[in-house]
Amino acid sequence: MLRHYFFVFWVYLKSILWYNTYIFVGVFMKNLSVIVPIYNKENFLEDSLNSLLNGVAQDTELLLIDDHSTDGSFSIAQDFSKRDSRIRLLKNNINSGVGYTRNKGMREASGEYIGFFDADDRVDYGFYDQLYQKAISKNRRPDIVAGGFRCFSKDNLCIGFPFFSFIVEDVPFSIQRRKFASRETVSCCNKIYHHDFLDGKYFTDYIKEDVYFHYWTTRDARIVFENRLFNYYYYSSDTGRNLSYYHSPNGDFYDLVEGGLWLQQKIGREKDLLSSFCEVQLQAFVYYIQSIAKWNIPIEDQVNLIGTLIEYCESVYQLDPNSLDPVSQDFYQTYRKSNSSSSIECLKQKLMRFSYEYPNRRKK
Repeated sequence: MLRHYFFVFWVYLKSILWYNTYIFVGVFMKNLSVIVPIYNKENFLEDSLNSLLNGVAQDTELLLIDDHSTDGSFSIAQDFSKRDSRIRLLKNNINSGVGYTRNKGMREASGEYIGFFDADDRVDYGFYDQLYQKAISKNRRPDIVAGGFRCFSKDNLCIGFPFFSFIVEDVPFSIQRRKFASRETVSCCNKIYHHDFLDGKYFTDYIKEDVYFHYWTTRDARIVFENRLFNYYYYSSDTGRNLSYYHSPNGDFYDLVEGGLWLQQKIGREKDLLSSFCEVQLQAFVYYIQSIAKWNIPIEDQVNLIGTLIEYCESVYQLDPNSLDPVSQDFYQTYRKSNSSSSIECLKQKLMRFSYEYPNRRKK
């Protein structure tokens, strides 16, 4: 008799635990969390958030994280959070950068899948919801679901990426990894990631943090789906984001050196990924090299910095100096007349020293 009562009690207790777990998951676990770092975007934020609210389903968590803005961005975000229950608003105590802010969002997110959105971009109706529907369309849960995006230049020129379909369904992703890792797919904002897959992953504090995150997640992904939609709109500008850091007289170029070494430690000796990454990284170095001649610094410093960067890229990324613009080539020839070849370690030390000689070097 005692055993009978014990058995009944145990069944009853299990049913309560199961029910409470169900209620907990139903209330607190979302289908999707979208993380939105915000810093001084008051001129764009209202339109961007309106588009984002139309781009997600009702069972979505929107994590707006203000990175200690000095304009009216936080106030705008507050107004949105009061009007829409999907929004959770957080604020950094100090300005910490987009990498730190996205990492904070990943720790806070409760969604089965996690997406990222930039606070001055746009999405079409249902963009993220359609990515999520793609994720649950089969019995297996993919690590990543990728969509397309349209990039608008400051002259309003639109280019759609990627140009081609990069995923063939039912073909192992390991065979397609090299194509997926192309420079056309490095953004994190046109993708959603399974929450469990991102365990242990994070964004670095180096410039081009999207690129490093993309190659790291690509290396570890086992299942990737594609949704051929070009409904994410990425706007380039010279107002503190995108490629603007290449045109500023500061030492952030050394982030490219440190970031490249950091990523190579993460992805190991995977030749296809390294080859693709080196192409992307070299492109970033070339942007920097070809902008330095416009910096308001002494000519002698321009010659030494351009020359050292070109020599470093020759040694590490097989840059052909003849592929650069004529001004950079002339500076390099001048540099070569008074500088013998240096080891990679010596070049890294020179670049580190240069990076501290210019103002506004980002703190780690």
